[in-house]
Amino acid sequence: MQKNDKTLPPFHPDTIIRVWGGGDAFRVSDALTGVCVFGATGSGKTSGPGKHLAYGYLAAGFGGVVLCAKPEERRQWEEWAADTGRKDDLVIIDAAGTWRFNVIDWECSRSDGGGISINVVNLLDELALAIAGNVETGGGSERFWQDALHLLNVNLVELALLANVKISLPLLRSIVTSAAYSLEQLNDPTWKTESICAATIIEADQATEKGDVDARADFQENRDYWEKQFPELNDKTRSIITLMFSMLAKPLVSRPLRKLFSSDTNITPEATFEGKIIIVDLPVAHWRLVGRMANIIWKYSFQMAVLRRVQPADRKAFLRPVFLFGDEAQNFISKGDAEYQAVARSAGGCTVLMTQNRESYKRVLKNDDAVDSLLGNLTNKFFCANCGDTNDWASRLLGERWVQITSTTAGQNNNLMSQQPFASHNAGVTRTEQKRNFIDAARFTTLKRGGPQYDYLVECVVYKGGHLFSNSRDVIPFKVLTLNQIQKHMPYQNTDNSSMSQFNASAEWLTGLPALTLMVLSRKDVGYRLLGPVRLVLICAILAVVAILATPASNNLGPWGLLVFAALVFICGVSQRIRGWRQLEHNIFDHSFYIGTSGLEFAWWPQFMLRHRRVARYVEPLFWMGIGFVMMPFMALLGFWLIFAGLCLRVYEDAIFRRERNRDMDIGDSVIISQRHAQVIKSQEATPPLSETPQEVIAAGVGPDIFPQIGRRKQQSNTSTPKNICKTP
Repeated sequence: MQKNDKTLPPFHPDTIIRVWGGGDAFRVSDALTGVCVFGATGSGKTSGPGKHLAYGYLAAGFGGVVLCAKPEERRQWEEWAADTGRKDDLVIIDAAGTWRFNVIDWECSRSDGGGISINVVNLLDELALAIAGNVETGGGSERFWQDALHLLNVNLVELALLANVKISLPLLRSIVTSAAYSLEQLNDPTWKTESICAATIIEADQATEKGDVDARADFQENRDYWEKQFPELNDKTRSIITLMFSMLAKPLVSRPLRKLFSSDTNITPEATFEGKIIIVDLPVAHWRLVGRMANIIWKYSFQMAVLRRVQPADRKAFLRPVFLFGDEAQNFISKGDAEYQAVARSAGGCTVLMTQNRESYKRVLKNDDAVDSLLGNLTNKFFCANCGDTNDWASRLLGERWVQITSTTAGQNNNLMSQQPFASHNAGVTRTEQKRNFIDAARFTTLKRGGPQYDYLVECVVYKGGHLFSNSRDVIPFKVLTLNQIQKHMPYQNTDNSSMSQFNASAEWLTGLPALTLMVLSRKDVGYRLLGPVRLVLICAILAVVAILATPASNNLGPWGLLVFAALVFICGVSQRIRGWRQLEHNIFDHSFYIGTSGLEFAWWPQFMLRHRRVARYVEPLFWMGIGFVMMPFMALLGFWLIFAGLCLRVYEDAIFRRERNRDMDIGDSVIISQRHAQVIKSQEATPPLSETPQEVIAAGVGPDIFPQIGRRKQQSNTSTPKNICKTP
């Protein structure tokens, strides 16, 4: 049962984020346990469940970090944020460097454990894996080189910390490149005076000489590495290790990452705790390794910042949930993500990872155990249309049920040696109970993929970690969601052949002709077939004839104004039809009878006016009629036509709205009747088949469940003053 969110404090775990119908919903507590989405390319996973969850998180006031793999993701999130009233919370990290984050300085300057060398080293190791492409580290030479680089990173960072100097990648690189390559070089006066490594060792010696005993012991170990272990390495081994570090540091001390991560700081991951949405707009598809490193730096830093949060002890208030959202997540994951997700829930961390299949994760993490560990900590799973082994895994995950299997046998025994005149017959019926999967693997291949071919509907199977859903007869461990990618109002195409329907259709067609003269002027996306040549020529010809016939009568009627108006209508109509034809040629499809979006639908209208086409149905006709009344004293014919056409537009819009509403009610009635028929049939079956049919179509983006959340968030923001976490550049 759904609780009333108004009685709950902000970000309470029971707060509903998205309503799924039938008493089911997606709540804050679900978001905190993590989400993974699977779907083949073109299955609608981004425009379906991805969009559905993003709108819910944004409307609920979550902060977060968005990792970008594709160039269009920034524009996509800007649109989603605008729809949910969160555009002012966006922080765009791009190559321009408007927002900067010195990650090493951020880690070292923390007072709650910052400056511990292992924390900085972990970041460097994470970046090294990104450069290496997460190569297998199970053993052999690869493991040796990674351990050697890790040891170098540890001693580099510790030396800088012991010397009390500000850690930066240029400094670390200078220490490596100026380190002694032989024992003889240690005694070289030139090396001692010119080497950054030698100078840093001297500073660390002086800083720890009279200080803490443990710090002095750490320095002795560190100096032993730089003055004994490192110089004694084989030349080839030392060169390879140095090269590996240079490959790690080079992208971060070059454009564009140098400005983003090695200069000053005006944005940190903690900004998400106050509701900021940080979009890392360096997509991997465009920036390749540089984009991958930028996204991983923000991912790792965000995860570390989240894990340092603590829920209020009294449990009367709750931390603002913050999300990590990654489409094409195989570009960003690492083995540390499973450990993060295992404890992120208590710190208010939400994760949404989307990819094509399990194999994408296995290719990066290299083994099934690592993949199962990550996916096991992402409790909520959305399965869109897919193929391959992922479907078999999903089918097994959803579990099995007992079903009754009936088998019949029949046979005839015609014994030629028998004296009986007739052959003997035998028959039998056997009924057994067997286990069958709730959903067969093949079912995932037939889920709707969205787009015009599937009426912009995306189907996905949702698994919530064993949560049971009701399907009116049984309880099952999954739910099939049907998400609507896009909704537009189109004229209802009635196929009823009754005389009344024909009369209504004729009346609608006649009122549509005058209305069309206004729609082509104030609307830019009128349907292709609605702009048929016969309609345009007929109505423009009528206007032209009336203007010409009225010319000898009186110039006070302003016939030339009507003639110019007719020409303008014809030109605009033809240009829109040509544009529609070009879209068809490029496989861009829209409803061919769409009556267009009113040019008067501005964003500042109240939401009440923007729903159900109220602007197009009421405001726009009044607008044209008002212009007609103003023009009556000067050009009576044109003024009269605008008043008449505005009235026809009102009638035409209202007729379409009523037809569409009646159609929806007819469909609903049909669904109810079919459900009752299905219940009767199921009640007579020995083993009723499992119903997967969703009860309603749910909006992927803005829906009835989003508007109340936006209103509550605005009320809360008006009564509280947020902290200034990020510095305005």
